[in-house]
Amino acid sequence: MHAEQIKFAKIQEELKTHISQLERIVQERTRELNDAVENLKHSNTDLVRFAYASSHDLREPIR
Repeated sequence: MHAEQIKFAKIQEELKTHISQLERIVQERTRELNDAVENLKHSNTDLVRFAYASSHDLREPIR
């Protein structure tokens, strides 16, 4: 029975290690996604400004 307890404890430690690794990966990917969202927000703002300026220019009569 003692050998089984040691084996079980070892499996628990390995599981804790894997859980920690997965948590780090999730945190890293979450940061990457948040950065991508911020970049997309900035790009969208730039596109909206460009679209507004372009549509304004197209409405102006040619001089």
